[in-house]
Amino acid sequence: MFNRLRIYCVLSFLFIYVNLISQEKEFLTYSAALAWARSTEQSLEQAVPVFDQSIKKAREAGYLDTVALLTHYKAVKYYRVDIDSALAINAKAIALRIQQEDREGASRSYYNQGLFYNAKGEPDGVKESFEAILNLAYSKDNPMFVSSSYRLSLAERDRGDYERALYYLDIAFQPLQKDPEKTRRDSTNLGLLHHAYSTIYNQMGDSLLSLRAKEHLREEIELYQTLGLDNRLAAAYFEMGSAFENLHQYDSAIYFFEEAKRAYAILEDEEMVNDAQNNLSLPLRKLGRYAEALNALQNSLRQHQATVGLEPHPAKARLYDNLGEVYLAKGEINPAIFHFQQAIANVVPFPGADGIEANPSREAVEDLVDKEDLLTYLRDKARAWQAYYQQEQEESHLQQALQTLLLADYVVDLMRREHLDAESKLFWRKKVHPIYEEGLAICYALGDAEQAFYFMEKSKAVLLLDALMEMDTRKWIDPALADQELSLSEALIQARQDLQAQPDDPGIRKKILDAQNQLQAIRKDIQAQYPEYYDLRYKTAQVSREAFLAQLPKGAATIQFFSGENYTYILTLAPEQAKLHQVDSRVLKPLIFDYLSYFEGASTILQHPEAYQQSGFLLYRTLMAPALAALQSKRLILMPDGLLHNLPFEALITKEEQMGSISAWNYFQQSNTISYAYSATILSKQLQTNPGEARQRTEILALAPFAEEGDESWGVLAYSDDEVNGIAALGLGGRFESGIDASYELFQKRAADFGILHLSTHASVNAKEGEPFIDFRDERLYLRDLYRLQLPAELVVLSACQTNLGELKRGEGVMSLNRGFTYAGAKSLISSLWSVNDRATAKIFGEFYRQLKGGKSKAEALHQAKLAYLESTDLPDEEKSPYYWAGFIHYGDDSTLELRQETFSRTLMLSLAACALIAGLLVGRFIQKSNGN
Repeated sequence: MFNRLRIYCVLSFLFIYVNLISQEKEFLTYSAALAWARSTEQSLEQAVPVFDQSIKKAREAGYLDTVALLTHYKAVKYYRVDIDSALAINAKAIALRIQQEDREGASRSYYNQGLFYNAKGEPDGVKESFEAILNLAYSKDNPMFVSSSYRLSLAERDRGDYERALYYLDIAFQPLQKDPEKTRRDSTNLGLLHHAYSTIYNQMGDSLLSLRAKEHLREEIELYQTLGLDNRLAAAYFEMGSAFENLHQYDSAIYFFEEAKRAYAILEDEEMVNDAQNNLSLPLRKLGRYAEALNALQNSLRQHQATVGLEPHPAKARLYDNLGEVYLAKGEINPAIFHFQQAIANVVPFPGADGIEANPSREAVEDLVDKEDLLTYLRDKARAWQAYYQQEQEESHLQQALQTLLLADYVVDLMRREHLDAESKLFWRKKVHPIYEEGLAICYALGDAEQAFYFMEKSKAVLLLDALMEMDTRKWIDPALADQELSLSEALIQARQDLQAQPDDPGIRKKILDAQNQLQAIRKDIQAQYPEYYDLRYKTAQVSREAFLAQLPKGAATIQFFSGENYTYILTLAPEQAKLHQVDSRVLKPLIFDYLSYFEGASTILQHPEAYQQSGFLLYRTLMAPALAALQSKRLILMPDGLLHNLPFEALITKEEQMGSISAWNYFQQSNTISYAYSATILSKQLQTNPGEARQRTEILALAPFAEEGDESWGVLAYSDDEVNGIAALGLGGRFESGIDASYELFQKRAADFGILHLSTHASVNAKEGEPFIDFRDERLYLRDLYRLQLPAELVVLSACQTNLGELKRGEGVMSLNRGFTYAGAKSLISSLWSVNDRATAKIFGEFYRQLKGGKSKAEALHQAKLAYLESTDLPDEEKSPYYWAGFIHYGDDSTLELRQETFSRTLMLSLAACALIAGLLVGRFIQKSNGN
């Protein structure tokens, strides 16, 4: 505060004469010299000598704060003429102000630096500058703090990384909102942040988020009306129109866009008047008022060209895209494609844009900042080509649509690599899911199963594949870099965990952003030093159809599923055939829900046996029968999608006739060995073995924490000890622990040393915990914890409830413990779809390990164990309901395992110990009798 007063007040009373070189004029004070030099009337050539002489005098007098201030404004003067010189001079001002510990002054200089980099078109410099302000003064009292958070948020929003954009807003918004004593400036800034939230939520395009946008906009409008800031209401009305448009409340949307137009007209902002008119066309088109929509857009386009010119411009791109949408809705396909083409060309100019068939090259889009809009325009153009095919039945139109979608898919890959936050990546996986549905629709129409394989793969678990590729390539880079990257990844996981516990703490969000920025810097170093491994890691290494078929076990076939809004696609792939099928999702979804309802409890199937068989058969006939019609293989690998992740395929009914005995029902399980995979590419990785790596005999780590007693959360698992002892009784090598000895600490220390991990315990997925976990007596293992571990096991058996359940993320699958162990490096897993019965579990896994020991593959061993369970003579028929045996499924590599045998089995050791005990008792009794005699 003292420095500021001295600069702006006290200096006016300091009679320091400055001899000016230019104009032979003297200034009585530094402030007078500064005012003259800053004036827009003075040229750079006139102002520089004044700045230089004043800086020299102030330095000689020891006024370093004044030197910094003059240097700061000298950089501003250079800004309009020479940005590079402005940046160099501004860097000196920053250094001086940091040396003086003048945080506010340094923030102002950093803010200018951000503006300079923005004008130069260097987004990294912009980000670095505004980040520096947040690091300098983490407080709303710094005038630059809110503005920097806001600008950083806009930059992330424009890249489509909405989660990071929201983090930046939260950092500034939460302390500002909670402050009971807001200044006018604080209230104005709060309105600015409300507006930023609403733009992000509207862009994300979700109805629920648009409701949140409306709430922020109401707060913003109320604030501006209270403050009398009518000039800011136009933007609020504009976003309110967008919110209502997303909510399909078109009349309200029209009202607010008209209000925005009027408000912008009063402000004489012609560009925003055009934007409001552009957006007005959206609800008009949705209401079928095409003539009005076209008139609004054409007027807006003419006005835009008159004010901005004919050069490519993002606002013009949006106009062209909306014009294309209106023509498409009218069924006028040629003009629709032309206008979508012009939208693309206004984002990324390219040769051939005047026609309708050419697309930009991949190289042209790589460095594009605004990839989100380009993705929209490419998809719109592909939809128009598909509509053209419907009109004319020309196959070439479908080929055009296909090529455009493949470019859109490439843009998606680029965006995925740029996003650091997991939630943003998951959001975009959901957002781009329709692209793959459209791609599969084209493949179905063309009968192109090979291209369908590509889209199937790109629609499944790509983020999981990225994580696996990252782990694979980490071993090839400098260990110090690898350790830094791993540590930062773990810090991110921990920070997100902290944020779940304290969601209102903006400091945690700042930690997340800092860790992400450091991680990004590390990855840039990796890219520079190891470009070949960086490409391998971050360019989607999708397996080819031919390479995948060559890896499949003999006699195996795969069935891949894609659950779309309109259709579910089923791709059957075997050495002898590749066939794509289509099922109406509106028909299929009710059948899936009905079938799954029978697995909500153990008694449901028993109470409705005939209805269950009808439901299972109808679903089998609709979903599976077409794919299996010409398939010879009985060894199937299924790759589910959407709701199908929760489906126990083995329990489907294959014949219509109803049988009395539950064990005699016509289950899909009886005729087929079934395994599962996340995708062909991930399965391909799990099937790979390192060259020259000798196959080791596999040992088991089997843990049963609740075999002896429960705790405050769980009851005892009465058959858990039988399960572990049953495995040990087979004479298999390893470590078998029950009760308190089966601890989380033991798991952490030793799990990576064993080829098979068998966890017979409690697990759950519930809203209270927020994510899946598996329980030990001393601690819980959460899904997030698995992302930190490296467990390259040949097989993980999760003998617990709901271990393959979790939040379903479109395009990625279920966020389950099964996925977590896959992430950690497990080659194959057995997990559960619901709350399993521990008695049935013990019986199934005893037989499973017997079959595995006998040389059966993992999926075949589980298959035989389930058949044996159904054929058991010591079980009542009601316990042979699918609820008891169908819940466990196998994922991943289905090879055989060479299990190490114990020289002395656990059973033999127990028998010898028992014999020794009996012998001891007999000897003792003999001695007692001898002493008595």
